[in-house]
Amino acid sequence: MAAPNSNPLSAVSRRRIKHATLLSLLPLIIFLLYTAGYSNGLAPTVRPYDPESRIENSIVIPSYHEAENIPALVTRIFQAVESKDRDATEVVIVDDDSRDGTVEAVERLKGEGYNVVLFVRTNESGLSSAVLHGFKNARGSKFVVMDADLQHPPETIPAFLRALDDAETPFALGTRYGPGGGVDRDWPLYRRIISAGARSLARPLTSASDPMTGFFGLTKDLYAQADKVNPVGFKIALELLLKTGVRRHAIAEIPFGFSKRVAGESKLSTKVIFRYVAHLAALYRWRMGFFGLIFFELCLVGACWVALRLLEVGNVQWNQRQRQTRRKREKFKLDV
Repeated sequence: MAAPNSNPLSAVSRRRIKHATLLSLLPLIIFLLYTAGYSNGLAPTVRPYDPESRIENSIVIPSYHEAENIPALVTRIFQAVESKDRDATEVVIVDDDSRDGTVEAVERLKGEGYNVVLFVRTNESGLSSAVLHGFKNARGSKFVVMDADLQHPPETIPAFLRALDDAETPFALGTRYGPGGGVDRDWPLYRRIISAGARSLARPLTSASDPMTGFFGLTKDLYAQADKVNPVGFKIALELLLKTGVRRHAIAEIPFGFSKRVAGESKLSTKVIFRYVAHLAALYRWRMGFFGLIFFELCLVGACWVALRLLEVGNVQWNQRQRQTRRKREKFKLDV
């Protein structure tokens, strides 16, 4: 009498697990390669405190081909800032070598007495890296980031400055989707759909109501303590929400009305969307860590095992139906 097989797994089950493991390696390798360019980051760099400087607030604005909007933007910022904070506020514009009149526009503003600092970059480009460049050179202890296209209302800046506090709320997030926020009714439907989809994809990473916003603020001390920050991508607020490790209760959400662009062209493109997906995948990879990747691989193995099992069951059922069909045909021929 043959000895019973001590292995609880049949040869078919072992073969299926082996095939599932091999199949799971493909999506894992694709995931690792897809996020490889986004996995490296830069240690936060800030300007040392200057005890003689009067600047406390730095409004950081990344810019590219926004010369038409710069004068109105800067004027409205200083009109909005409370009088007691006006001399303590600077506007830091980081331009990616637009050569569209931005330099001349800033010089005119300086001549009119506005405290504007311009950095023109010729060796690198990108929104996130521009923001980090602004942080590196900003003199204030509070940073507020906004777009140069006037879609973020400068009149909301005082609310950011009042909310930012190292002890209580070192991060302030401008929100279009929290109570009191909104978007222009003329904002295109496809942009609304893209925004909603992007927020849904980021939802497992943060409970903030609008992590896709480009209108946010944080304190210099919080930024200086952050993990390495990825300078690639367009959603630097989401990056900083995670890399600073700020708790949900320490985030002040500032509602604002998102306006339709008046001048200039939108920077959104298919390339930008793909970069966002890659950036998001890299953030998931960072959040998972080493053991998270192992768990991810086990989930892939399980998913591949289920897929193989379903294929086997489907193949058996298909063969049975085929045999039944052939039998019916043969019976029909015999009856005829």
